[in-house]
Formats: sequence, C-alpha cells, structure tokens
Amino acid sequence: MPESTPFNFFGSISDTDPNAVLFTGFPFLLEKIDVSGYDYWTTLGGVNKDSPVASGEKISKSLEKAMKLYWNYNGHSVEFADFSPETLTIDIEQGIFEDGSDAAPFEPQDRICRTSGWDFDQTNYPDDDSIWTNINPIRMYNGSTDNEDNFVGYGIFGWADVFDSPFLATNEFESFAFLSYIDGVSGSGETYEYNDAIDGMWLVAVAYGGDDPPVIDGLTVDFIWDEGSITFTYKDFDFYTYPT
Repeated sequence: MPESTPFNFFGSISDTDPNAVLFTGFPFLLEKIDVSGYDYWTTLGGVNKDSPVASGEKISKSLEKAMKLYWNYNGHSVEFADFSPETLTIDIEQGIFEDGSDAAPFEPQDRICRTSGWDFDQTNYPDDDSIWTNINPIRMYNGSTDNEDNFVGYGIFGWADVFDSPFLATNEFESFAFLSYIDGVSGSGETYEYNDAIDGMWLVAVAYGGDDPPVIDGLTVDFIWDEGSITFTYKDFDFYTYPT
C-alpha cells in the first residue's frame, strides 16, 4: 500500500452559487442517476432493487466507500486462468497501466483538481486480456432525481453496459465486471448477482461468456464451456494510506 501526503479538502463550489462551498466529499457535484428502471442496481452501501429501503447507516456507508474509491484507490490485479494464463495489474503509483486519465503518480491530493472521475486500464496484446477501472461516483435515486426522498445512496457511474463498468476484466470471449446498475440480456451465458467482495463495497457482479451460466464466487468466476472451464480472479486491491 503506497503512502500519500496528508492534505485537507474543504468542499466543492456550488454550480448555482459561486460563493457557496458544498461539503460533498468530492471536488465536483455528483451526477444524479435514476436507477429505478434497471433490472439490477445497488448502492455501495447495499441498498438494491431487491431490498430498496434506504437507511441513514447504509447511505453513510455508501458515501464512505465512494470516497475510498475516489480518493484512495491505487490498483488491483486480475488473474486470467485461460488458454494463455497470465496476471494483469494496475498500479497507479508505480505507473503500471496502459492508458489513464492522468499520469503517475496520481496521488489522492492530485485528485482535488478533477471535475469528474478518472480511469486507468491495462491490456496485453495479442492475447487481448484486459482490465479496466473507471471511478466516477454518483448519487443514486430509486425514482425521479427531482425528489430527494428517492435518494438511496452512492454508487459508481457506468453506461449500464458491461464494457463501460467501473471494474472490468475481459478477453475475446468472456467478461467479468462489477458495476452499480445494469439491464439483463437474454441468453444462456450470463450471470448477475449482488456482491460485496471488493472491500465490502456492494456492486452488481456480471459475467458474460460460456455455454452455460458462469459461476461467480466472490471475486472469482468460472466460465463453463463444452471444452472445459476458464477462470478469472480479481485480487490484491490496493489503496493509499496516510502516515499517523
């Protein structure tokens, strides 16, 4: 775990009153997303479509997790146990990534000046194994975003598509992702479940690929093909720490 320089953050400027400072926990105002129409959705605190009643505790937990991802995430690895086994790693502090919205080191204090989220990825050619992280916190609503009574907590933005997920591991035929909301697709080779395996952060775990529905177990998925199985495993999530 890399150690970051301590810093203070006092809030973001209101988009309606330039003299007002909003203590949102982030350097920009979060987009509001109505997730009520999606087949699967969950806040980082565990409020989801099957259990949609929000509480102050779960909303606070979702904010805590969203802030940890935005400010302190440094990287993770994915092990591809397929026909060409390998492990890919994103390590922002060490500059281990293929492309990113910022150059390394991208420490927590460097994120104060951003006006939206950020992303990094790593791809191995010609195998086409690839991992991706895209951290852009949002406010989630179970209904109209004009009614704050519908606010259920914080999540991570995506285009409700597995290939635009906050966390994605993919190759030519299989994909394993974690995201806050998505519609299901029709077919035999997909699995969806609510999962808090990434450091207690509730996300929709999604797996596409195989002849039968993939089997998800925490951070691991087995894709079932007639010729055998292929396994992807997320591991070694790394977050910045601060000196005491």
